[in-house]
Amino acid sequence: MECKVNGHINLLELDEDIEVDAPDASVCITAMPEEHKQINKILTDFVKAPLEYDLSEMIPEENIIEITAVCEELRKELYDE
Repeated sequence: MECKVNGHINLLELDEDIEVDAPDASVCITAMPEEHKQINKILTDFVKAPLEYDLSEMIPEENIIEITAVCEELRKELYDE
């Protein structure tokens, strides 16, 4: 989301303990419109039925509910205009 909004993300903002030799640890991840369409669809599908994913075998249901809420917030911020 950060790359879509600001054009890049500084890896040091994600993890202060990351070891980077360069003073600027920014990366840019881009996606084509069709890829954004797929991401939106995947997030929507996950939010509708999160327990159908294999993830539910590794993570307690209460955590999946929290993850689902975060995914929906991200999806809305990225794709609902």
